[in-house]
Amino acid sequence: MQTLNIGPSAMLRASGVALLLLCGTAFAADEITAQAERKGEKTVIDLSAHVAAPLADTWAVFIDFEHMPQFTTTVKLSTINRLEPNRLELTQMSESRVGLFSAQVASVRLAELTPQREIHLSLISGDFKAYDSSTRFSEEPGGTLVTYHGEYVSSKWVPPFVTANLIADQTRKFYSELVAEVRKRRGKN
Repeated sequence: MQTLNIGPSAMLRASGVALLLLCGTAFAADEITAQAERKGEKTVIDLSAHVAAPLADTWAVFIDFEHMPQFTTTVKLSTINRLEPNRLELTQMSESRVGLFSAQVASVRLAELTPQREIHLSLISGDFKAYDSSTRFSEEPGGTLVTYHGEYVSSKWVPPFVTANLIADQTRKFYSELVAEVRKRRGKN
């Protein structure tokens, strides 16, 4: 049996490459999964996003409500009225398109922020009978885990072709745009 002698500098380089590969495969890309379920009038949405960015960078984009129309395709208007440092009155107008069909939704929601941990939104008024959601953030190796749970009842008629899968796809698209903005701000398009 022949032994191979590797010097300290070669071992250090090999260890560095192995560490880079390990970190890269642990969290190389952003991943987003979403599922929605229609329960009578109520729609329940759960989403999980693994964002390959630090928690502070991810949080900064997700609470940038005023600029959302600039980096998302569905949010057309977004304004905030600060009630307290971590409580906002959020007014938004959104538009979703599916083929030739489009729907506009307006809402005023109370946003309660637990910095870098949670955004809780509840309905004040608008095109919903009910609306409640929580987006939670946690650090994980190589990035940030974002989980979303939302339940709402629209006060507008929802066409039968707007299925749970379609709602999940639209939610995933919105979160993909938020994640793309995180990457853009970090200079990693």
